Amino acid sequence: MNVETAHSKRKIDSLFVTMKIAERCNLNCSYCYYFTDAYPEVYARPPLMSLDVAESTITYLERACDDYEIDELVIAFHGGEPTLLKASVLRKICEGIVSRLTPKVNALVFAVQTNGVHMTKDWIDVVRDFGIHVSVSLDGLPEYNDKYRLDHRGRGSYQRIRSTIEKLNELSQVGTIRPISAIAVLNEEFDHLKIYRHFVEDLDIRSMSFLFPDHSSESFPYTDDMVRAFGVAFCKVFDAWLIRDQGAVQVKQFYDLFRSISQASKAGYSAQKFLDSLTMVIHSDGEVGLSDSFMSAVEWYKEQRLYKVQTSTFAEWLDQPMLQEMSAAYHKLPDACVGCAYRGICGGGMLEHRFQPSTRFDNKSLYCSALKTIYAHVEQTLVDGGYPAAISAPPMSDDVPAPITRPKFIAMKVISDAI
Repeated sequence: MNVETAHSKRKIDSLFVTMKIAERCNLNCSYCYYFTDAYPEVYARPPLMSLDVAESTITYLERACDDYEIDELVIAFHGGEPTLLKASVLRKICEGIVSRLTPKVNALVFAVQTNGVHMTKDWIDVVRDFGIHVSVSLDGLPEYNDKYRLDHRGRGSYQRIRSTIEKLNELSQVGTIRPISAIAVLNEEFDHLKIYRHFVEDLDIRSMSFLFPDHSSESFPYTDDMVRAFGVAFCKVFDAWLIRDQGAVQVKQFYDLFRSISQASKAGYSAQKFLDSLTMVIHSDGEVGLSDSFMSAVEWYKEQRLYKVQTSTFAEWLDQPMLQEMSAAYHKLPDACVGCAYRGICGGGMLEHRFQPSTRFDNKSLYCSALKTIYAHVEQTLVDGGYPAAISAPPMSDDVPAPITRPKFIAMKVISDAI
């Protein structure tokens, strides 16, 4: 964490707050990490966040902004399915956040992650009035999405989601709301290039993210060949994007990688300070927790101290041992990664993919083979296009996979656009 002087506030570049305004869902996705037998406490929380809890949350964040210099504050409405909350309640929450927190930060950003099954006109009006960025969860083609993303009556959700996307796109194209984005979870059964093309060509989605499935080391179901196949899938999407869509479509993982490549080529391994950019979750009852992405590590996740916005401070949450452990792990390469050619780009991988009960975070990513496949392919493509060759950190380890066949063309603009 940045500390300017002994008397200055601690600086946090970005605080990402996930507000669980609904803790129930109108879908019953088979791979859901949230509604599982491992977390029965989820069902004990109120289905919807009340205005009283929202008010306490705003007060909690207001005090955090007084105690810390928070540059950017992102409020992401989440669930469950957040659109289950009445639009009139959401409007009051947004009004309170804007009036009380805007003066406290340099940038206040609203977002919502929705399954897109049902978004009313009143909800869309709130999205418009507060500039809320909408991200829709969709696993691509109907035959893919409707295999796992079913409602509680066993019905597919694709057509309802597509209808919402088309409605939002119409409003975005005339400038009524911000352009939407999509999130898809990788699946070894799917053709991800088809999913990418479906997003771009059929649904006119111009911003997207592809996520590795949430698993812990205890539940990890993939062989190394299956993991590498995820990397190959990413490479195919990368080539299609680079040939046809760069500048017009943003794939989050690619732009994040370009920034990492640029930083690594200048400075070697130097991870961003963990406590400079934080994610926290505030549940419908006011309980404050770590990011949902760590829920797959069940035993570890349940070690966190329980705080509530009504009775605690942000400083107490920030100083808990688990965050300190995460910060230390973030700034130390796992022993298995020290000799890796891509250590400066990867930094060991996402923390949630590194945890094992016996060694905690001192492990390479569960998706290491996929990441190396992607790095080797993207790096060589950029080098072929004229980007400086000294991107990888020597020595090159023997287990780095050979680059896949790739297109050759000028790639310098790709990096410059991303940084």
